[in-house]
Amino acid sequence: MANFDALISRLQVSYPDSQERGKVFERVCKWFLTTDPYYKQEFTNVWLWNDWPKRWGPDIGIDLVANTTSGHTVAIQAKCYQATVPSKEIDSFIAASSRPEFTERLLITTSDITANTEKKLTNQDKYSPFLLGYSLREKNIDWLSYFDATRPALPDKKTPRPHQQSVVDDVVRGFATNDRGKAIMACGTGKTLVGLWTAESLNSKRTLVLVPSLSLVEQVSREWLENSQTPFRTLFVCSDATVKSDAFVGQTEQLGVMVTTSPEEIRDFLARDGDSVVFATYQSSPRIAKAQTLGAPEFDVTIADEAHHCAGKVDSQFATALDGAQLRSKKRLFMTATPRIVTKRIKDAAYGFDLEVASMDDESVFGKNFHTLTFGEAIAGDLLSDYRVVIMGVSEQDTKNMIDERTLVELEASGFRTDAETLASMVGLIKTINKHDLSHIITFHSRIKQSSEFSNDVSSVIERLPSEQRPSRQLWTRHIAGTMPTGQRTTLLSNFRELSDNQIGILSNARCLNEGVDVRSIDGIAFIQPRRSKVDIVQAVGRAIRKAESSKIGTIIIPVFIEDDAEAEITLSNSRFEPVWTVLQALREHDEVLADEMDNLRRKLGRRGSISSNWPSKLVIDMPVRVGTDFVRSLETRIVLMTTASWQFWFGLLETYTANNEGQVPAKYKT
Repeated sequence: MANFDALISRLQVSYPDSQERGKVFERVCKWFLTTDPYYKQEFTNVWLWNDWPKRWGPDIGIDLVANTTSGHTVAIQAKCYQATVPSKEIDSFIAASSRPEFTERLLITTSDITANTEKKLTNQDKYSPFLLGYSLREKNIDWLSYFDATRPALPDKKTPRPHQQSVVDDVVRGFATNDRGKAIMACGTGKTLVGLWTAESLNSKRTLVLVPSLSLVEQVSREWLENSQTPFRTLFVCSDATVKSDAFVGQTEQLGVMVTTSPEEIRDFLARDGDSVVFATYQSSPRIAKAQTLGAPEFDVTIADEAHHCAGKVDSQFATALDGAQLRSKKRLFMTATPRIVTKRIKDAAYGFDLEVASMDDESVFGKNFHTLTFGEAIAGDLLSDYRVVIMGVSEQDTKNMIDERTLVELEASGFRTDAETLASMVGLIKTINKHDLSHIITFHSRIKQSSEFSNDVSSVIERLPSEQRPSRQLWTRHIAGTMPTGQRTTLLSNFRELSDNQIGILSNARCLNEGVDVRSIDGIAFIQPRRSKVDIVQAVGRAIRKAESSKIGTIIIPVFIEDDAEAEITLSNSRFEPVWTVLQALREHDEVLADEMDNLRRKLGRRGSISSNWPSKLVIDMPVRVGTDFVRSLETRIVLMTTASWQFWFGLLETYTANNEGQVPAKYKT
């Protein structure tokens, strides 16, 4: 339904004079602010400047004025620009809205803003959020209904799919006898709306929704507002100070909504009548707890999304959601795709250092498990795409076959790092793209600098390959990071999402795309220099297996450099293979189908001493021919050993003994 560009085209054709077009866009903005689900409930009145009862003269920078439900007055400027808005273009707006009758500002523009403009807005005493062209494009609104009132402006509200209704039913049933519990749902299966429908089913009047990032604040609140059956007031509690360095959304102003961290404002909001929802980051939850010490009432339901962030070392920010004494709520639902379990060894070590840790299997903290929907179940139920893991071995000779000495000299002259492992990761990625016909690939790196260098270097390598070894389609490579300006990041992601059929996209990042980014066209991810966190790995895999309209298999690429003539045991013991073990260990923890297949292979090792058949079809080992089948067999065995428990081996051995009537334990032996 989103068709903002069609609106802009209509305005440009119908109103060729830019001044007239700007005036019409002001009226479009008034319509938008009284139609959009958030602004419709946030603003009690919206006026064009000339219609505002308290105006003091002609328009001198303020185009619209709005009153909020909390009694604030917001000055609004609307700019119908094609070019990026420079800082000097908002000077009159800043000056006019500095008068005491205004408490906040809002800038709406069809384009982007410069870094200086963004800096000027974010450094004001008055909170000054902005809605840029990319945000307006994301709005799920039929913009052309402004010209045609017979067209529905908003889409139909979503209703629970069978698997979502099952989760809601189990959670409601669980809350009949418990005040806290967990819902575990695989990435991409509709967890956000399950939270909404649970709150509605429980008839929650005051609801708190906690998430770990600003991008998720925007995403979750949008889905709740678009699909709620019962209208509710909203309050956003979050601040810039708690944003991670590589977050997709790095400033609260980028949300385009009114936010607060004032305990007094939170208290007053919750004290008012009517259904209300507070959307907050975990990092700002202590401010909500403070509001309750000032008299704010308790919540009926708290939804803790991406709740694995609450596990591990307990700190003041994330622990607030766990502590009923600090944050009062009748019911707490902890939701995640990746539950974090703290081992006894870590708990014991933490105790020795007088540290408190929380584990999601501790029912006294997180409650009972009300419902679990695993990766395997979601794939079997056609809720997610299936996946394959491609372990792409690249030898020194492979790189020489693809990149000759003259090309290496050219690359070195351009500043390219031509070490063997760097080249191997790129060659492995290119070979996998060609072999599996991939089109939208995200690469994951441990640092922003590595991500940026990889994006530049892989483009240089592909340009210099022989034509028969290049991808068959035009290459698009970019790097994305939270340090980039807002519009640049969102434009990059939008361009990546909308690549044409004759393009292949490679988008590199460190952590920017881990959570809160939904691009269903992704069909491949590559762990180039991955982090070791299993949660990060599974979240990354979730990017590749979200269901798209077209059938796809999500491809997880792990390129591995193999030295020529190296012995199998020495090579497999090298740290270069660590990503293989880590990724597969993370996947088996969340995919019971893969876990069963691997356990069966470990038992087979015990029974037969080998695993010559029934290798899981979703694990693709693609090694250079010259390394030989013995190396591949050794790698298969090492994968099984590194991803399963030794108990399975000994059980398989016992099965063999029993089959040979050698498994009877003499009665006099103690067991």
